Amino acid sequence: MPSLHQPIDFERLSNRIKELFPFTDVTSFTLVHGGYMSQNFRFETEQGPFFLKQYRNRLNHVMYEIKTAEEFFAAQGLPIIAPIKDKHGRPGFWFDGHWLSIFPFILGASPRFGEMNQNTAHSIGFTLGRFHRVGRRFPEQHFQHLKLWDKRKFDMEKIELVDLL
Repeated sequence: MPSLHQPIDFERLSNRIKELFPFTDVTSFTLVHGGYMSQNFRFETEQGPFFLKQYRNRLNHVMYEIKTAEEFFAAQGLPIIAPIKDKHGRPGFWFDGHWLSIFPFILGASPRFGEMNQNTAHSIGFTLGRFHRVGRRFPEQHFQHLKLWDKRKFDMEKIELVDLL
């Protein structure tokens, strides 16, 4: 059975992160288990720990849709952890055939199934309900339809192409 974990050249990735973000030292990448739609890592810098998400989906329009949804829900006051933008103002960057995003690293714990008390269950249900109610007002209802050209969806890739040239 193939592994869900993709091999990564951490030295090259460290150099790419230092090119795009205001870090002078990037060390110790550690796999964070549990991602199904992404492979996740904690990495250390001189500014402390950060969270690196490597998306499994490699299509730029899907990445655009994920980032648009994150921005929409955050703008509605929902608890979204926003990605740190690179020096080009992008919420994600391309590296070795994958889109990646960097987030602040937040220590937290998810409640274990069967060990939730009533208050925790109520709070989770209330928050999920808010997401669903707000999601009905999401302006771009037709994600995943192939669009021949949309400049906004190409902005993140444009920087990568200019870098290569």
